[in-house]
Amino acid sequence: MLLYNFGIFLLNMVFKIASPFNPRAKKWIDSRKGLMKALKVDFQQVPSNCIWFHCASLGEFEQGRPLIESLNKDGHKLILSFYSPSGYEIRKDYNKVEHVFYLPLDTKSNAKRLLEIIQPKALFVVKYDLWYQILNETFQRGIPMFLVSATFKKHFSFFKFYGGTQRKMLRFFKNIFVQDHASLELLESINLKAQVAGDTRVDRVLTISEKAQKIETVGAFVGDHKCLVAGSTWPADESLLAELLKTSAFDDWKLIIAPHEIAVDHIQDIEEKFKNESINFSNIESSKTSPRVLIIDNIGLLSKLYQYADIAYIGGGFGAGIHNSLEPAAFGVPLIFGPKYENFMEAVKLVEKKGALPIHDYKDLENAFSKLQNKAEYSKAQQEIVNYLNQNKGATQLILNQTKPYLN
Repeated sequence: MLLYNFGIFLLNMVFKIASPFNPRAKKWIDSRKGLMKALKVDFQQVPSNCIWFHCASLGEFEQGRPLIESLNKDGHKLILSFYSPSGYEIRKDYNKVEHVFYLPLDTKSNAKRLLEIIQPKALFVVKYDLWYQILNETFQRGIPMFLVSATFKKHFSFFKFYGGTQRKMLRFFKNIFVQDHASLELLESINLKAQVAGDTRVDRVLTISEKAQKIETVGAFVGDHKCLVAGSTWPADESLLAELLKTSAFDDWKLIIAPHEIAVDHIQDIEEKFKNESINFSNIESSKTSPRVLIIDNIGLLSKLYQYADIAYIGGGFGAGIHNSLEPAAFGVPLIFGPKYENFMEAVKLVEKKGALPIHDYKDLENAFSKLQNKAEYSKAQQEIVNYLNQNKGATQLILNQTKPYLN
């Protein structure tokens, strides 16, 4: 514990030192100035005995969101905390909870003050953003805790000789719900019980796909052609797609590009790559031509666009990592993406089952696209995606059923 507490102190110092030079560090420090006083005031307007959800950032929030929205629909009052500014800033006005707040620095005194202020009746931690002092204080107060949508890897500190504090944190939880059997086996190796529940995000993307509204202008653009929808793309992705467009194999296809960034200079860069072959979504209704490429120059459409896809290309794989692959998978669409996908369990599983094809360069892209022109290969990829979704759906209801006795 001495090492852990020193690590927390050091973490705070590093952020303080870096804050004048690093915007993210500055945001982290600024967000916690006067936090406890602000929470004390804010929670005077918040009902006691709320169900508390904690997420590290936006990705974890999306993992926990199906649970939050199901509990909200059932009439439960909830509160939501984030560790990262990137999650908080985007979801600070989320209307399915009573209040959204930052998690304070994990000291013993902060943990005591926080629990005195928020007084939750249960805590759900999404994935594995675990902080000892806060979990310990919650446990000491007899508040039931649940770890949901968790995944574990062999190299995590929980499974090392020096991971005693981390293992102790896991033992605070009433139930641990993991996404896969590999995680379950790792926990069993350190004498911890858990339950395989699957991926809660699968329930969410299936719901989104079932309720996806048609976009008439996009439907008219695609027409009777086959369509490749490229989502959350970056310049490296767009350069490869521009080369693919030049091939005869793509002659009867349409391409929809929804870039990760829609800044004017990025949109102009995409337009330049596709020369006179493209039109922006904002101009499509006034167009007198029939372009082959549609560039989405606004946000919020991507999850609806995949309904028009025969193949989906997921961007980001030549940078920090691929973006959401479950949204297109929910429409039963075979996937193509770049090499950096190993940190995304669903992508790894889909690659293993041949529902997704990873690429490293343009030649790989050309080969993957050609392979999916084969009806047998295409049908097999589709079926593997459907199988994966069926095997992983239902996690939300399973978790709710198991935790219900502690929430009433």
